[in-house]
Amino acid sequence: METHRSSSERFEHILKFIIWGITGFAIGIVIIYMVIPVGMSSKILDVYSSLSGTSRSNIKRSSGFIASYTKVTGNTSLAIAAGYSTNDVEAMLEGYSSYAELEAVASSAVSSITGSSVSAAPTSGDFMDCAKAICSKFVKSSGSYDYSQDAGSISEIEFNGKSIKTTHRDCSCLVSALRYLEDIDSNWAHRTSAIFKTFSSTGATTYGQVQVGDVLWREGHVAMIVKIEGDIVYIADAGSTDKIKKTAENGYAYTKKTTDSIGSTPEAFSKVVR
Repeated sequence: METHRSSSERFEHILKFIIWGITGFAIGIVIIYMVIPVGMSSKILDVYSSLSGTSRSNIKRSSGFIASYTKVTGNTSLAIAAGYSTNDVEAMLEGYSSYAELEAVASSAVSSITGSSVSAAPTSGDFMDCAKAICSKFVKSSGSYDYSQDAGSISEIEFNGKSIKTTHRDCSCLVSALRYLEDIDSNWAHRTSAIFKTFSSTGATTYGQVQVGDVLWREGHVAMIVKIEGDIVYIADAGSTDKIKKTAENGYAYTKKTTDSIGSTPEAFSKVVR
């Protein structure tokens, strides 16, 4: 007599087909959003664990599903279980298929700009006004401020005689736009926090050692110094809808004292790059 598979078994077979069959990162992103509901991480890991060694090797070689899954869910367990390095996993979280791809993009970006080793503070404009101009465009069609890493979140920005279109409404897009519109970078490109990670550190350990235009970096996040007045350092940040609103209205999201360490909370950072 024929034995019918349970709905759970059928779902596992579908998952195996998806996990093993996806080779493209972009296709993986679409499939995950459409097929895999929130909260399925443990089930996916169970299915991965049930696969044979050969199948696992095929999955790692294709990498499309794992990279897509890691980016969409923020869950690194599958990539780690598959044997990817810490650097690869961090790159996947940033939207790359591997650390090698991230390094290639970062190398290209750094080689095409003039500002990654700037030693003097830029003087071509008011950074606070520029930050206002950028974040005032980080809005939904309804006009309300909005943080979004959706690549379709297009904003048209004009400042300092230049015009750009941004494709995200997030922290790295603000910093990238500031660098271009204030003539630190010679070309416009949205550089992620993973790319800024590859920039040279200034060695600053306190806010008394920074200058306007410096980029504050920590894993997955960046912000920029937009003004220094007396012992107060003003920082533009688009890491959340609230910070976007504050920066749009004031030109900065929060302040630090020059005696504060770069790693001081709240808003602790790991290093300063330029």
